[in-house]
Amino acid sequence: MRLRFLFLFIAYVTVEVTAIAQCPSSPVVNSTIDTFCTGTRYTFGDTLLRDGGIYNRVFRDIDGCDSLVSLDLRETPNVSFDIVLDTIAPLCLGDSLGGIIIRAVNKAVEPIVYALNGGPEQLSNEFLNLVPGSYQLYIRDRFGCEGRKNIQLRLSEIIGETFIDTLCAGSTYFLGTRQLTEPGLYNDTLMGRLGCDSLIILDLRVEDLDNTISGDILTIQPGCGGNSTGSISIENITGTDPPFRLYINDELQENNQTDGLVPDLYNVAVYDKNFCAKLETIELTIPNQIFELSIGEDQIVNLGETVTIEIESNIELQSFSWATAPNPECLDCTTIEVTPTQSVDYILTATNIDGCTVIDTLSLVVLNEFTFYIPTAFSPTAVDQDNRTFAVFGRPEAIQSVNNFSIWDKWGNPVFAASTVVLNDLESGWDGTLDGQPVAAGVYAYRVTILYINGNVEQVAGTVHLF
Repeated sequence: MRLRFLFLFIAYVTVEVTAIAQCPSSPVVNSTIDTFCTGTRYTFGDTLLRDGGIYNRVFRDIDGCDSLVSLDLRETPNVSFDIVLDTIAPLCLGDSLGGIIIRAVNKAVEPIVYALNGGPEQLSNEFLNLVPGSYQLYIRDRFGCEGRKNIQLRLSEIIGETFIDTLCAGSTYFLGTRQLTEPGLYNDTLMGRLGCDSLIILDLRVEDLDNTISGDILTIQPGCGGNSTGSISIENITGTDPPFRLYINDELQENNQTDGLVPDLYNVAVYDKNFCAKLETIELTIPNQIFELSIGEDQIVNLGETVTIEIESNIELQSFSWATAPNPECLDCTTIEVTPTQSVDYILTATNIDGCTVIDTLSLVVLNEFTFYIPTAFSPTAVDQDNRTFAVFGRPEAIQSVNNFSIWDKWGNPVFAASTVVLNDLESGWDGTLDGQPVAAGVYAYRVTILYINGNVEQVAGTVHLF
């Protein structure tokens, strides 16, 4: 008897469900503007365009959805480029290879690609290791505008250079790292861009020259403005043979100035073309006290009031200058009296003998208050003579003139008029009469114009009671 076994195989199936992106019912429209050069071709998808215009094309994005690109293609005339270049001479003694550097391509729009003699295009503007001969340079800018230039590369082998120079007797000539004081022929080698040596021969001549150098050697001591280091510079240098160079501890300084100097002694020399020298030894030290500068406290003053400005500092000043001068006729005065006619900020920048610079500001606010007084009543028969006349009173330092003083009775009839009256002068006011006869007691209206020293004009109107 045979036994039969039934084996049941169960298969497990893994189903990966991928979400399907939903595309919009209408293609997404993207608009763009671009430019191409006349005579060239513009690539739009798989289409080459030769003319400007509006072009539409449907593209598929990564989700398989359609997107419509609308291109506004604009044509620009093929410009004539102005190509500026330099040829590079051999950089080493005995070398026969040179190069070309394109310095500028005027009228071209970056990025620019370059090619030489139909070779591969590159973004670099340098072509090196070239043998002498004829070359054609090709360029193409951002808009596809093209330019060409024929180049004849002629190179001459560097064999060295001999030059003559003059040295002031008693001074030092710097040749590379050497310091020369005697006449003679000296050889030196200079390193080229590729690390190659170029030979120079110096014929140095020493003469007794009377070349006087004058000028200012300026120092800023460490500690100024919170800096831990100082600086040395030269200004207003004059002499017989420029250019002038600044050496500090026998090292040439760029731009005739050096920063970042720690407290120490420094040998400073200013040389002219012949190394005639102006020599000084300068010590940089940290000042014992912080530089303090004051031109006074801010004030509120009345128009016409005089203010005294005094420059005060705890360290002797080397120089100072005003942003707004209180007295343009005395720019170096340390005590100045001003009568401001309007609000003003006086700003002083001062440098002390340590080279530290500080700025201080004095603000004066000018008020037009309490400058005049007009009585509200008067009586021609008053016991006090000052109360017998109606006049205008005020501060003459603030008021330039009083004009158009007019008075009317209650019916609008004029009883007094003066084109100009004198401030604080009773005799120029109204004595309460009309044509030499006393007027009736009562209330009278007046109007007067006041001109201030700052040019401002104020119209004043009111009433006065005549008893």
